[in-house]
Amino acid sequence: MTASTSIRLLIVSLLAALLFHSDARGTTFVLMSDEDLVNGAAAIVVGTVQSIVPDTTSEDLIQTEVGLRVDESIKGVRQSSVNVEVPGGRSGNMRRTVYGTPQFYLGEQVVVFLRQRPDGALTTVGLAMGKYSITRTSAGAFVRRQLGNQGTSVLAFDRSTGKMVSAMTDDQRPLDTFLAGVRDMVAKDPGANVEVVTPPPTILGHVSAPFTFLAPDPARWQQPDLGQTIAFVVDPTGDATLGPANSVNAAVSAMAAWNRAGSRLHIDNAGPGTPAPFGGCDHQNTIQFNDPFGEIGDPVNCGGVLAIGGFCSTMAATSTVNCETFFTITEGDLNVNNGYGNCPYWNPVNLAEVMTHELGHTIGLGHSSETWPEPNPVLNSATMYFLAHCDGRGASLRADDIAAVKALYPGAPLVKERPLRRPRPMRPRRAPHA
Repeated sequence: MTASTSIRLLIVSLLAALLFHSDARGTTFVLMSDEDLVNGAAAIVVGTVQSIVPDTTSEDLIQTEVGLRVDESIKGVRQSSVNVEVPGGRSGNMRRTVYGTPQFYLGEQVVVFLRQRPDGALTTVGLAMGKYSITRTSAGAFVRRQLGNQGTSVLAFDRSTGKMVSAMTDDQRPLDTFLAGVRDMVAKDPGANVEVVTPPPTILGHVSAPFTFLAPDPARWQQPDLGQTIAFVVDPTGDATLGPANSVNAAVSAMAAWNRAGSRLHIDNAGPGTPAPFGGCDHQNTIQFNDPFGEIGDPVNCGGVLAIGGFCSTMAATSTVNCETFFTITEGDLNVNNGYGNCPYWNPVNLAEVMTHELGHTIGLGHSSETWPEPNPVLNSATMYFLAHCDGRGASLRADDIAAVKALYPGAPLVKERPLRRPRPMRPRRAPHA
């Protein structure tokens, strides 16, 4: 082994400490303003966490139920307690984890902005964007929202320039000032007095052990070790605005980008597939568009969640790479949101970049860096950097991305890279709302 090789492996090992100790899901946020959160919320509550338990009867829907005592209802709730459903959790040995979801802790006091899912349950607006923790110190009481350390890419849309810009991931403000501003916006909202009818609480008062459903358990696919490819079905419907051809091409281009990295991993296009609920583990690898089951939530004023990508993993089987033990990924999924057609940054090139990033999470990679601004140009330029670049790169990788996937899936490539199946060209169809 040469000295240069030893140095490269040391660098990769140091990167692995960050990359592999990450959760299984990735989320790309476009930051929502306070006004957007208020307008997008059916309910706004100041509450105290009293229970956190898995809420799943099968692998078809794996989620966690957070029971809140309502200390103050600012909008939409007249109950003394509410349940908040959060994507992710465990069912037996199967685990479903989601980057970008808010973390809750027993006894924590929070401010939550809640939307109502199609099934009637409440969940946070924009995943982690809709949850603030309340902290009380000698300097006073504050609300704090942390977005950048849970696999989230945080951007803001600058309406004056029509461009995406980097956004701060750590938001801390005085509690009284924050709540006064929220109450003032709610007072101007004509729908603020509409009561949200939710399913009755089922677990309030149950005291569970402290539970963090985003614990950093690393995972990887075992198929490459066996000389097998990983195949994803792709929803042929495509994005409602960009059209089937552009959308499916973005997906297969993202696969090809990872295949060209020179690792043992190889991802294939299994052809058209039917959308499936994102919250469960159905043992089918799926890429879908338009958030068909309403699990992400509609954007507000071009802000919200662009896409989610990730995997299910089993704790019953493990593999070891570079002295690191990994759970086994059993399923990968990528869900692109609906309703961004009128946003100027929504185009085929940026979609391809977002899908390449999210697909990186489905194979077990975290972020090259979550520092902003990142002074290291190698980490800053990586497609797996926690902020999207929107610089025209589309489906492509940089040096750190390639080093990471080679470290996670070492060995010679399974097959020579070949063109993936692409759809026949067709005329893009207009979005129904355009």
